[in-house]
Amino acid sequence: MADLIDNYFLEVSPRRPIEYIMRFMRFSETQIKFIKFTLFGGVVFTWGLLLNFFTVEVLHADKKIAYLFVISSQILICFFLNRYVIFENSERNFFQTFSGYLAALALFRMADWTLYVIQIHWFALPYLLAQTLNNFFIFFAKFPIYRIIFDSRPSHVAMKRKNAK
Repeated sequence: MADLIDNYFLEVSPRRPIEYIMRFMRFSETQIKFIKFTLFGGVVFTWGLLLNFFTVEVLHADKKIAYLFVISSQILICFFLNRYVIFENSERNFFQTFSGYLAALALFRMADWTLYVIQIHWFALPYLLAQTLNNFFIFFAKFPIYRIIFDSRPSHVAMKRKNAK
């Protein structure tokens, strides 16, 4: 048992206790990335809600413009989290990764913003509820797409390499 713990400890940096615990519990690499993606996504989403509320209620900005500001700031934060924390990939070219991320994100965010405007303008949903609903629905499409963009070796490629040995 001690050897097992030592091996896991050597594979995972002691600065990352969450990964250490997840590996000890025998989560796969993809599951660990998905858990980190969900946790950090929740933090960024909560921050976006607070920023949207502050921009609309305190600064009295137009809801549509405020949400564009929220989306723009989340784009930058999420890129760096995905690249360096969640998928831990600094091997791929920065600009190629960023351009792929922006292309995918442009589609996600155009859909998000369009649905948001429809929900608050035509259906009179509260703006924070519309933001929450959109992020929930779009979340499930993001992980597999971001995995392709950021992950230097998706698990199916790693499995093929492992099986070839």
